[in-house]
Amino acid sequence: MKKFSLFLLFAFALGVFLLLKYFGPWESGSIGGPLIHVYLVAENKTLQMPLEDYLVGVLAAEVPARFEEEALKAQAIAARTYALKKTEAFKDGGNSVHPQGEVCTNPGHCQGWLSRKEMKEKWGWLKYREYERKLQHALRETQGVIAKFQGRLIDPVYHSTCGGRTENGDQVWTHSVPYLTSVSCLLDQEAPKYHGEIAVPLNDFLGRLDLNSNAKSFNASSLRLLAKTETGRVKSISVLGKTFSGGEIRSKFGLNSTNFTWEVTKDAVVFHTTGYGHGVGLCQYGANGMAKNGAKAEEILQHYYQGITLDKMY
Repeated sequence: MKKFSLFLLFAFALGVFLLLKYFGPWESGSIGGPLIHVYLVAENKTLQMPLEDYLVGVLAAEVPARFEEEALKAQAIAARTYALKKTEAFKDGGNSVHPQGEVCTNPGHCQGWLSRKEMKEKWGWLKYREYERKLQHALRETQGVIAKFQGRLIDPVYHSTCGGRTENGDQVWTHSVPYLTSVSCLLDQEAPKYHGEIAVPLNDFLGRLDLNSNAKSFNASSLRLLAKTETGRVKSISVLGKTFSGGEIRSKFGLNSTNFTWEVTKDAVVFHTTGYGHGVGLCQYGANGMAKNGAKAEEILQHYYQGITLDKMY
């Protein structure tokens, strides 16, 4: 009887713990920070919110919440710096895409962002509480910390998976930035999109390039590599004598990266990719690999953004 009572007591305590962990108050409270105006693209409206609270939604959208703590802290600092850089640039308006807000929720233009409702839909109710608190912890631990180069906020671009080496910034945006130089990154192989493949039907391939009129003369030799970047990504390619940049090909066919090869079959062009994203700046899966090996957030950031320093703004 005594053992049974102890078992009931243990079961009760465990039940209370689980209830508190998964079914306690959903929200963890505001973290604060300066106010920022965020244009919600899907809802076509602008909200004002504390910066750190906005960043919870950014991390939820931009990086796997299951990542190591130091990787999340590095991402938090990068995302905060990115938002403040945008705020600095558009504090007096002038952004035609979202004139009422310093930032927007379109990841192709600013940074992705999820509302708490969207986080619950993404993770489910049980995981939401755990992950939301985990992201808030990363932000609280780094609150107000930003990255600078020679005393100015950096442009802390980031991507999912570089595929072994990050890209030089001037190969993507045509201008050179000292801290966005290529670095080795050998710890991102666990990324789900480290390798990718996509087969594009031949008619679709030629159609998207406005080359359908040349379909009869198309064969394997119709695709030629013209130039690669220093990191091995496709810089330019010739298709039936017409030149395209690697970025154009990636965009037109939804490739994971410009680090690609191809093969021509009877009725399709098959692309094989390595990495996911533009490849410049912080590699998220590489950062997580570094964190697993014991690297701190500052070490991670100073690896991917060469020559930077960290500072605390508030």
